[in-house]
Amino acid sequence: MIKQKRGVGHVEVIISFLIFVSFVFFLMIIFTPFGRSSVSQSNLDVIERKIMKVVTINLTKTSLILNSSVDFLNPGDCVSVRFPLPDNVLMKDSNKNIVEAYRKGDYLYFKYTGDRFYKVYSSPELKEFSDNVGQNCKNLAPQDYSRGITRIQEVVSSSKLENFFHEYSENYPQVKEDFGINTDFNIFIRDISDNILNNFMGERHKPKGVSVAAKDVGIGILDEKATLTIAMMNIQTWG
Repeated sequence: MIKQKRGVGHVEVIISFLIFVSFVFFLMIIFTPFGRSSVSQSNLDVIERKIMKVVTINLTKTSLILNSSVDFLNPGDCVSVRFPLPDNVLMKDSNKNIVEAYRKGDYLYFKYTGDRFYKVYSSPELKEFSDNVGQNCKNLAPQDYSRGITRIQEVVSSSKLENFFHEYSENYPQVKEDFGINTDFNIFIRDISDNILNNFMGERHKPKGVSVAAKDVGIGILDEKATLTIAMMNIQTWG
């Protein structure tokens, strides 16, 4: 009888221990940060998509090659060629110097520099010269020039990025509402040396002890002179 009671006692101890372990496990599930991390990661993805939608533009890149038949041209001459482009245009010669140029309809007007090879960029971000590159422009025949391969690249607009950070600073609640998120977030743009680029920094107070989710996104930032700066966008969120 005594042995039987001892056996029952051991079973009760084991059952009590299992109940205790199950309860502890249950508490860990409730208070574990995994669920929150999943939400934070989802918010990171949403924030990235929303920001990129606001600041991304297309950059069209191509080239203009003048043939030997243009020997009649002199540096400084105004030249026109049929060269359809989608947006504001900026030209650079073989030495990467900016060439005075503008577009009008399907035609490209530019000031001849003596070069035979020019890089041509087209994007809303670019600052185009006004239509005063010269008088009595010489229109080149199709056999006098050729167009290189055209490539279209998605880039980040420097001016749109500036506008976004202005909105972040001045109208943060509206930015969150537009993004459809309830959690706070920080965003930093750093150059390849890990320095903050052009004061592109938006930061909110992070409470102590909170779990922060973060991600880095590589971007190329285009300015009005067709300079593309490689940078890293760091996004942080919590709550």
